[in-house]
Amino acid sequence: MCSTLAHYTGGNKGWGTMVYCCDICGEEVAEYLCDKDGIPTEALYDNCESHKCSC
Repeated sequence: MCSTLAHYTGGNKGWGTMVYCCDICGEEVAEYLCDKDGIPTEALYDNCESHKCSC
């Protein structure tokens, strides 16, 4: 699994989705829908396990 940084995209009461980016190359590797409390609940996609840095 790659090391990631995460941020919210806004939307659902300010939470929206949570996007995870590789902290080495910056590529988006996963995105999750969040509930009203900002907790990631459902994966839109998750490529963390298969991610290979292009650096």
